[in-house]
Amino acid sequence: MKKLFTLVSIIALCNVAFAQTQRMVLTEEFTQASCPPCASANPTYNAICDANPTKLIGLHYQVSWPGSDPMNAENAAQVATRVSYYAVSGVPDSKLDGSTTVYPSSLTQTQIDNRYATPSPFFLTAAHTISADYDSIYITIDIQAAQAYTAASTLKLHVAVVERDINFTTAPGSNGELDFHWVMRRMLPSDQGTTLGSSWTNGQTQQVVLSSPLPWYIRNVNQIGVVAFLQETTSKAVQQAAYSAPLSAQPTNDASATAITGITTASCNTSVTPSVTIKNLSSSTMTSATIYYEFDAATNWYYNLANSPP
Repeated sequence: MKKLFTLVSIIALCNVAFAQTQRMVLTEEFTQASCPPCASANPTYNAICDANPTKLIGLHYQVSWPGSDPMNAENAAQVATRVSYYAVSGVPDSKLDGSTTVYPSSLTQTQIDNRYATPSPFFLTAAHTISADYDSIYITIDIQAAQAYTAASTLKLHVAVVERDINFTTAPGSNGELDFHWVMRRMLPSDQGTTLGSSWTNGQTQQVVLSSPLPWYIRNVNQIGVVAFLQETTSKAVQQAAYSAPLSAQPTNDASATAITGITTASCNTSVTPSVTIKNLSSSTMTSATIYYEFDAATNWYYNLANSPP
């Protein structure tokens, strides 16, 4: 009888171990290029994130206050959705796996280790490719339940296209920061995420495939990565996260529109004078560019811009 009890116990332990998988911790920070406390907190926060590349994934939202921030202006609506979701009222602020609020510079190794040691009910992987003309991104997310699981509220998959590092030569805001990391550039298919089933059987799988044109405001295609995470809507608990790192491909020719001004609401009898600022991101000399633009939902028009040195 004793031997039988021991054998049954070992089998039970094996089953428990099989039903667990390693968690990847997600930290979401709300910050801003004209926020003085952000400039003070971010060096410490970024350092601990960088010290835990196998345990922690960072995702940064550049908010709209207290001053100017071009990264927010480029995708203000989607950032505002996450601000509202977490009821963020001041920056800097950060959420550890969704449900825990941590002041960024106070994030500790113990907090990271404790979350990392908490098994996740899911396996999650993310992969992405970029089109040969560096125009579009293609993302594949694979989800597998590591155990029977029932979400307490709506379970969503959120996918964010990020720029791992954005570096300015002149501070874009008033707090003096030049370097920004893990910056959310676009959430796909939207900031509402993809709704998943609430009940999962052990081993159940689902694949989510997304594609999108790259946003015009991407500053460096070589820094594009993807952050994916599973989140319960009501509790805000993040159950698993995954990261697809920037690809090593280096485009021979690469340019980005870093700013567009002069755009106003116009009728058919109104003229506008838009201005586009272009940055050459490659090592090759840029001699010409093609600017594509669109009015409302009409078919794209374009204008060939010859090289016009100042």
